[in-house]
Formats: sequence, C-alpha cells, structure tokens
Amino acid sequence: MTIDISQVLIQGWERLIAQYKKGLIILTDEKSLELFFVRNCENVIQENKLNIPIGRQKEFYGKRVDVWVGNDTPNVIELKIYHDTADWKGTETSRNTVETDLQFAKGDSKIWVGVIDAIPSTNKQKIPFNIEWKECEIVENIFKKNYKDINPTSSPPRERKQRYFFVNGKNL
Repeated sequence: MTIDISQVLIQGWERLIAQYKKGLIILTDEKSLELFFVRNCENVIQENKLNIPIGRQKEFYGKRVDVWVGNDTPNVIELKIYHDTADWKGTETSRNTVETDLQFAKGDSKIWVGVIDAIPSTNKQKIPFNIEWKECEIVENIFKKNYKDINPTSSPPRERKQRYFFVNGKNL
C-alpha cells in the first residue's frame, strides 16, 4: 500500500507528539520543532520506500515556510510552539501569528499548520477558526528535567498538560 504526502505529514506529526510526551526529543523552540518534524517525516518516507524531497525554510506561495514536502507543487507546513505569552498577542492592525498562519492556509489543501501550546491556561486572543485542539501530558520526571524552568522569564512556566493541533488548510 502506497501512502501519500498528507499521510507522511500526519504520521510525522503524531510521532513528534509521542516522542515529545515521552522525552525522546526536547522541543525548545520552533527550530527544534521543525528539525524533529522533518526527521520524523523523513523516517516515514524511508520506511515506505518513497522518493519525496523534503526541506526547511524556503519561499513558497509568497511566504517563507517552515517545512516543505514534495516536488513541483509541494505541501508546505507552518509550525509554532507557544511558550511565550507574546506569541499570542495581536493588535487592531495585526493578527497574532497563529491566526496569520491559519489565514494563509485557509482553503488550500497544500498548506498545513501545526501548533503546540505549552502554556494553555494563559489568556489568549481568540482566533476566528473552529480548531479541534488535542491534549497531551508530558511524563512528570521528563517535564521536571527538561521543561519546568525553560520558558522565557517574561512568560509563565510551561505546563505538563499541553494542547496541540495539526490541520490542513482545506479543513479551515
């Protein structure tokens, strides 16, 4: 059975979340999120003996995207890890970055958005999308060792129970 790019991306994301919860990877920022997501997708590609190019930080659709997968018209992925309250701020003239990425993806099956909210109990600006958030809880000793004191001093500490989503633009 052959899998398609969307299945590669979904499996790569699911593996990333499982590894994150167990402490097999440490996500400190968006660069580490990109790196581990790409590695997981590369593993899925290799396991299924596919020949699909994948890379990070390239200009597509008038925007520098975090990850791209595919040839002529690749799938592109925007990734965010929210560990600082400033990440969610928006003003009357500019949207927060989650909303900006979701607007970019809206209606386009070639664009995906993946978000991990490491401080879910903090107040955040509402986004005009009906997103189905999932929850994960980081193993307690892993959380204490890797994440308890990792946030910027301007932000509340990360929480053990976090939330995340991975959505395709056609579902927005």
